[in-house]
Formats: sequence, C-alpha cells, structure tokens
Amino acid sequence: MLVDVPREKLHHQVYNIAAFALRADEFRDRAVGAFPGAHIAFEPNLRRQGIVDSWPEDVDDALARTEWGWKPDYDTDAFFDDYFLPEIRKRYGK
Repeated sequence: MLVDVPREKLHHQVYNIAAFALRADEFRDRAVGAFPGAHIAFEPNLRRQGIVDSWPEDVDDALARTEWGWKPDYDTDAFFDDYFLPEIRKRYGK
C-alpha cells in the first residue's frame, strides 16, 4: 500500500502499523471458548518477557491510517473467526 501512495501525500519517514495484540491468557481463553475440552498451558520465558515488557503498551498507527490509508486485514475477531479457528478445525477435524 505504501509504495502506491503519491510521495506528496506522505509527510513522515517512519510509520507505526498495528493490528491487534493479545496476551497469552487472552489467546488461550478464546481458543478454549471455541474448543471447550482443550487444555492449553503456558509458562512465560522470563528473559523474553522482560523484552516484551519494555515495548510500548500500544502502537499508534494514526499517521499511517491518515496519510496512506493503512488498515489491518485482521482484528482479533476476524483472526479467530476467519483464520485461526478454521485452520485448527481443518487440521484436527473439530
């Protein structure tokens, strides 16, 4: 998308883009909601968690949306409903 925008419409050199972000427990809860008998366990890697904790809580993609019409293909619902859950069902026959 960015390559196709006329240069005169772009007023910045760097753009943030974001779609959706889920914590591991939110992801698990959505998956278990779709597959009630599923057991999903996870344990944070403390070294990597420290890296994640240093990231901004949210990414502001307003400039990309305004200047070149950025919008994500997926939000949380579309990701689960259109991609993730159908792929799990296809793979495991559920």
